[in-house]
Amino acid sequence: MWGGIVEVSWVGVGVGIAVVGGITSIAGGISGKKAAEEAGKRQAAIVRATSLENQRRRKLDLAQQVGGITALVGASNLMMSGSSEQYRSAFESNINTEMRWDAQKARMDARFAEKTGQAAGQAAMFSGVSSAIGFASAGVSALKP
Repeated sequence: MWGGIVEVSWVGVGVGIAVVGGITSIAGGISGKKAAEEAGKRQAAIVRATSLENQRRRKLDLAQQVGGITALVGASNLMMSGSSEQYRSAFESNINTEMRWDAQKARMDARFAEKTGQAAGQAAMFSGVSSAIGFASAGVSALKP
């Protein structure tokens, strides 16, 4: 008489555990997805802030170097024209090209950090769903006679 009730109770416990495990897995996947995406966004913000600071420093350095070139030419009693002007112009152009590349590279790095966070988030979500499917499968198995 009690054997059937006990069996049904264990089936209920198995299904209950499967449901709770599945819900917990999905919730963990969602939480992991959000955390990974947020980490990617924070990393991208750090890359952008670092790039802006590096650009600021490069501009100051460039101004000092160009000022130094101009001072050296003036100290030599030469006019800033001809080859000295060409040198200064080429120097500035080269540094400006490097700064543009650095800014472009920082934008690419920031996008990569965001995409990496999104990919990690998707992986966390898939892992949670996969675990939930495993728990559901166990719950279904518990229902079979």
